Amino acid sequence: MLREAREDKGLTLREVAEEVDLSFGHLGKVEKGIRPPPQYRILIQLSSLLEIDFDLLFAAAVRETMRLSLLRLFCHYSDRPQAELGAGEIRAKFPEEEIYKLISNWLHSLPESAWPPELREALEGL
Repeated sequence: MLREAREDKGLTLREVAEEVDLSFGHLGKVEKGIRPPPQYRILIQLSSLLEIDFDLLFAAAVRETMRLSLLRLFCHYSDRPQAELGAGEIRAKFPEEEIYKLISNWLHSLPESAWPPELREALEGL
């Protein structure tokens, strides 16, 4: 969403990053789905600068944060090395629906009493 809006406005990654006081490397990783979305105040600035409806941007940020958090929890508790997940490949290999499938299959292979509490809490909101 950010990349498309930025490109539609004819702005470079560096221009947007400078405007919202974020490193362009960090913002680039956010656009690629490698890093979690920026802080709330920066989302407000991005919404204004890129003329994106804030509610849509915030909802996308929440989904992306959940996707990355679930992926980290899955890697941690399933003993799947995070090194397998090269930063540039995370989004392509594990879109949101794939993460839910991975987690669902993994959880259903365990007795519910063995589910990690953090993962159970995270899944309650889905």
